[in-house]
Parts: sequence; C-alpha cells; structure tokens
Amino acid sequence: MLYENCPLQYKFYKELEFVEVRTGGVLGGSLLHQTIEDIHKAVLRNEIHTLTDDNIAGWYDTNYALLSKQQRAYLHEGQLRSLLQQILRYRDRNSDRWHLIKEAEVDVSLVKDDYILKGSIDLIEGENGTVEIIDFLSLATNRTSTQTMRSLGRCLSSTAGSSKFTDIWSKNEPDIR
Repeated sequence: MLYENCPLQYKFYKELEFVEVRTGGVLGGSLLHQTIEDIHKAVLRNEIHTLTDDNIAGWYDTNYALLSKQQRAYLHEGQLRSLLQQILRYRDRNSDRWHLIKEAEVDVSLVKDDYILKGSIDLIEGENGTVEIIDFLSLATNRTSTQTMRSLGRCLSSTAGSSKFTDIWSKNEPDIR
C-alpha cells in the first residue's frame, strides 16, 4: 500500500530505513499488534488466567520499550494510555471466544515461477469445521478514505485470492474485535 501510495516514500521508509516523522503511526500499530500477539500466545498455551490488566500492561510496557528503541520513535502519554485501553477492550470483548483460536502469527508463502508471495497470518480461528483468517490492521480513522479501503481490498484480495472485501471499520477506532 505504501508503494502504491508513493513509490518514493516506500524507498525512503522500507529500503533506506528512514524514520517516519509522524508520531504514533507505525509505532502505535506495531505496539498494538505485538501486545495482542502476546495475548494470543498466552491463550494458545492455555494460560488464560494470565490475561490480567497487570500482566497485559507489563507485556505492553516491555513491547513499547523494545519497539521504541528499534524504531527510534516515542508516543505521547495520552497515546500510550489510549492504545492500552484498546488492547484491554480487545481482551474483554473476546473473553468468551478464546476457544476459537487455532493458531496465531502463522508464516505463509507461495512460490510461483514468476514471483513469491510471503506474509504472516495474524490469527486463525474456527469451529465446527470452519476456518476464519484474521488480519489486524490499524489505521487512523481520519485516513480511512474510500481510496484507502479500496487499496486494502486489493491487498486482501491478493492474499485471499478473492475480490471481495468487507468494510470492518468503526468510526472511532480500528476494529480489533
């Protein structure tokens, strides 16, 4: 998507490893994703009892310390509080769905003659013989334009081999169920 939006930005951020000036964008999304991944790993280890506010806040703080050093970026206190609240809401909203989780952070690749597709599936859920593949996306909702949604749809279509895309965004925050 970054390349489609601006090939020069892609080169600066992905190839030349420039640090993004906007605060919170990449770092906030990474922090959200990593901490939710920690929750899923605990569930898969049958350690649901460890999903307390204190433990999640500890994982969150550790992830923030590592990611902020890695990305050389920092978040404001208000952003940090807001992201942690979103993660705790995710835990609360899904507390009756943990049994559906089959796998998390699954690396996948498809090798063809002319190209290789490589990526990671954030979460696989399922019951009664069904499988649901979930990809967590975090975007600032003021940037969730029709054009952005179309780009995401094309990206997901390439991944899923389907041209269908469902708009799962709320008006106030990314849908992290």
